Amino acid sequence: MSFDSASRHHRPFGLRGSLLAVSLLALGEPLLTVSAIAADTQALRQLLISRRCVACDLSGAVLSGAELADSNLTRANLAQANLRDIRLSGAMLRQANLQQANMTAGNFNGANLSGANLSGTSASRASFNRSDLSRVQAISADLTRIEARESNWSQSELEKAQMDEARLVQSSFTDANFQGASLRASDLSGSNFIGANLTDTDLSAANLTYALIRDADFTNANFTDANLHHANLARSNLEGATFCNTVMPDGTLNNDNC
Repeated sequence: MSFDSASRHHRPFGLRGSLLAVSLLALGEPLLTVSAIAADTQALRQLLISRRCVACDLSGAVLSGAELADSNLTRANLAQANLRDIRLSGAMLRQANLQQANMTAGNFNGANLSGANLSGTSASRASFNRSDLSRVQAISADLTRIEARESNWSQSELEKAQMDEARLVQSSFTDANFQGASLRASDLSGSNFIGANLTDTDLSAANLTYALIRDADFTNANFTDANLHHANLARSNLEGATFCNTVMPDGTLNNDNC
């Protein structure tokens, strides 16, 4: 069994486990060949064979490109794991620890990540269409250019998250906290922001057409070049917000702060 040289050279600092090259071809399951570093190699083998690894330790595992759709990883520890290009569509990741994991370009469509910790995660270009991300902790996460249409982010913590150019059409952000986040040029059309905290957020060039933004807090938010046509801003706090070349809900152009 040979080691994957790329994985060996990128081994996470301080990891206790050893390198394990796993091929399901050898197990009679021609589904997946990956190299992996894991604190618990038995847990990794269990996941690859049964696609079930509840509350197990996969911290630092290298599972890039793995096909693990519909897996059950409830409460699993995937901190600092390499999940680049992974396929976890329909997976159960409730309360999983994904801190500082590499989820770049991963497929999480239809997955349940409610209560998961994504703080510091790199998930640029990942897809979360119709996924449950309610109550996630995604503080300072890189979520640039993600696609998460019709997704549920209710009560999520997204402080200082980078969500530029994200596609978040018809998603729910009820009572979510975006304080200090960046949503530049993101498509938020038809989304629900009732009760959300968007203080100090950058919404420049964002598409908020037909968005429901009632009772939200936009103190000091930046709406430069944003489109709010037909958005519902009833009872929202816009104190200190910046408007320049901004299309307002009634279709008029607001240049108050140019």
